[in-house]
Amino acid sequence: MKFETAGMARFSHTRLNHCLIIGMFILFLVIVSLSFGCPHIIMNYLLEKEGKTYTPFVIEPFSHAKWDEVGYASKVRQAYDGRYFERGYFRPPILHVFLFALMTRGLGSIKNVSILGDFIFPPIIFLLIYCLLVKITQKKLVSVLGGAAVLYGHHLLFSFPPITVSKLQQTWSYLVNYGSGKVPLEFSRLESQFNFVIVTMAIYFFFKSLQTKKIGLGILAGLLLGTLFYCYFYYWTFFITGCVILLVWSLVKKDWISSKLILLTIVIGVLLSIPFWFCAFSFVKNPAYLEFLVRYALEYGRQPNIPWFYLAFALIFTVVYGKRDNTFYFLMSFFFAGIFLLNIHLVTGKTILKNHWNAMILQHWVVIMMIVFLVKIVQYPYQNFFIRNLAQLLKRIYILFCSLVITFFIFYGYYTNGRFAFKNYHGYSLSPELRSAFNWLNQNTANGSIVMSCSFRTSFLLPVYTHNGAFLSNGLEAISSNEEILERFLAAYKILGVPRNYVEAFTSRDATKKTGVPKGEAFGESYMFGFNGNYLSEKKAQEMIHNFSEYNPLIGLRKYPVDYVWVGLYDIEIKRDEIFKGIPMEAVYRNGSITIYKIMRPL
Repeated sequence: MKFETAGMARFSHTRLNHCLIIGMFILFLVIVSLSFGCPHIIMNYLLEKEGKTYTPFVIEPFSHAKWDEVGYASKVRQAYDGRYFERGYFRPPILHVFLFALMTRGLGSIKNVSILGDFIFPPIIFLLIYCLLVKITQKKLVSVLGGAAVLYGHHLLFSFPPITVSKLQQTWSYLVNYGSGKVPLEFSRLESQFNFVIVTMAIYFFFKSLQTKKIGLGILAGLLLGTLFYCYFYYWTFFITGCVILLVWSLVKKDWISSKLILLTIVIGVLLSIPFWFCAFSFVKNPAYLEFLVRYALEYGRQPNIPWFYLAFALIFTVVYGKRDNTFYFLMSFFFAGIFLLNIHLVTGKTILKNHWNAMILQHWVVIMMIVFLVKIVQYPYQNFFIRNLAQLLKRIYILFCSLVITFFIFYGYYTNGRFAFKNYHGYSLSPELRSAFNWLNQNTANGSIVMSCSFRTSFLLPVYTHNGAFLSNGLEAISSNEEILERFLAAYKILGVPRNYVEAFTSRDATKKTGVPKGEAFGESYMFGFNGNYLSEKKAQEMIHNFSEYNPLIGLRKYPVDYVWVGLYDIEIKRDEIFKGIPMEAVYRNGSITIYKIMRPL
């Protein structure tokens, strides 16, 4: 009886410990969730106090992060309105766009989907990284550290190792930049969150299939690889390259079971990607596809891109790791996949935004390898007495060290996103005039109607908040020739009476002359011609100014569809000469400084 009572007490005590651990883990997930969701709570509260409405999709003050968010929201809105595959736009079948469009129908707006994503996806990412590291290391606390490091601290690898004065300054610069309120954490973006969840799931199930030798898990990994083709270019290239390198290693080692599983995963993924390739080949047939890729930052050349720190770390990792087991080859395969893709231009002569392979996936992978390295470094059988004692000391303070670093990352995450919210909340709202005009367009115009504005800001926001398209071409979305983009620009500016001196200031390479461009419009060149810096040469600028003086806007109106003309707010900052000369239009909406005209056809 006593033995039974003691056994039950031990069982009850063990169960209580398990419940406490699970409870603490769930609490930690909630803390992670709130660290990414808190900007929405803070900004919504502060704006409500000022009588304003919060929205996460704005472009003032301008930043590339906001650009990406607004551009992505416009894609979701087009899918929601049934116009995603509209002719003239680069529209690969992106899975998450349709998923979020479906969620928009359920939640009422893309705004609600974006907010929900910040609360849900970061904890999922953390959980997946934790599960992967637990499988690899069999250590729970260090796996928690790995999840926190991937979410909050991966960008610090750009300045590693901080052992020189310049590297210390660079590390401090990254800490200050992310903590200054200028930008939120990387995983605060809906598209990045979803894509990273898929690639992490693919890697996790792929590793588990190789570890357990289960065909079902290999099939699941293959399905996720196929899904990656419809998610993000840099992720599916990374995953499939890592699989191929690991397959070669497995064949060399004559590990036939692993080789079959890897091959199964690759084959399933490639079969599922067939519709993607049909879409890609049809895109290549477009006569403007090369100009589109250049606008999208196509890079030519064969200059090596060698991340010396990564390679030095890989060498030390190899020495310390010890026995070359399957996990070692798995980690190194994906590491060298990233290195190879960073230098793919050495083979092809060209690449697209090559550093995205580093920023979006390789540095995360190096963080995972660092966590494995931390475990191995205390287990390594050192011969040197001093180093062996140092390793033993590290082993003794292991729990304290991990706990302190985890706490730092969590604090840093709250500080970064919280300060960003407090410093920038005033910009995350649309004026009542703007919201009213957008509502009018939704209620009184046909789905897909084209609205002309000489403001790039208005043109960028229109596809997000209305079911209308913008007349001014977004060069990173429209598969249009540069000539068409320029002609649309000339037509809009000529019709709206924009003076020649403004066009000269806009196209000038002289930064001092850019002062003639109204605040917030200077990013217009990037809107039309991308970010690669080669979009508008001096010769082309002079040619455009000359054409502007001679251009007849009726040519553009007859060639390209346009239904409405928007004048107001941003546009009013431009001091125009004459407006609408010779163009039959009727004012159909007026509210404050915004007027919308309907073009009367035929012209």
